[in-house]
Amino acid sequence: LLSRGLGDVYKRQVDQFLRKMMKSSTTYDYRVGEDGVLQLAYWAVNEDDPSVTVSSREVLIFYNTFNTTKYGYKLGFFSTVDRKGLTRIKSATIMRRETVDSFKWVMHALLKDMKTACKVLLTDGDLWMAEAVELVLGAKSSLPPTSQLVHLLCTWHLSMTLFRHVKNCFGGDLQKWQSFLRQWWKLCQNGELARRITFDRDWAALKSYLRSLLTESQQASGAFVHALAFLGGPLLPWEEDLLGAVSYTHLRAHETRGNL
Repeated sequence: LLSRGLGDVYKRQVDQFLRKMMKSSTTYDYRVGEDGVLQLAYWAVNEDDPSVTVSSREVLIFYNTFNTTKYGYKLGFFSTVDRKGLTRIKSATIMRRETVDSFKWVMHALLKDMKTACKVLLTDGDLWMAEAVELVLGAKSSLPPTSQLVHLLCTWHLSMTLFRHVKNCFGGDLQKWQSFLRQWWKLCQNGELARRITFDRDWAALKSYLRSLLTESQQASGAFVHALAFLGGPLLPWEEDLLGAVSYTHLRAHETRGNL
């Protein structure tokens, strides 16, 4: 790992990290780029605990946004819930760049470690990660259909994304934001099979409920338009009118700047 430009401190710390990884785990792997820089690493945790091994074959959660080091590495964890209801770490990863290829490498390392895919994998909504899961462990993989996992999105991670894209609509009105959030959770936590048939209708009702909580000025704000784009789903008549008005306003503003 003698990459020029990163400094001796980086080289020593990476060397120390790899030595500790190899000493603490019997199942590990890492990849170094052509420039000599460490790109990826995977190592198993709690290898001597049968309850972690058994639980991991059922359900795993992959969380890759725990923290970022000063060198730009993302720390990730595969975790599960054991028979006692405790959250346990199955393995850990570091990743320099979040790409489809990087996520594929991690999924291959997981498969090599476990010898088989878990039944269910929960992740956030990262599209590159989702593609890698499907290519290595899911429907697009070479695994037999009976060995392919089910990939689901973690509702908690989705709620964090909701905070970033919708909360700004409400300004400082936390009471109304909490009212909307309760409706969102109510919809997301309903796992009845029959509700799938009415999901589009229920989602449209959620967007209408969001609109009903906002003042006229808030409904005309860019934050509301952004929130609607994030929520997606079939466009409602009032959404089409709103987006048409926004497009017209944007066009007029552009023409005004051009004339100036």
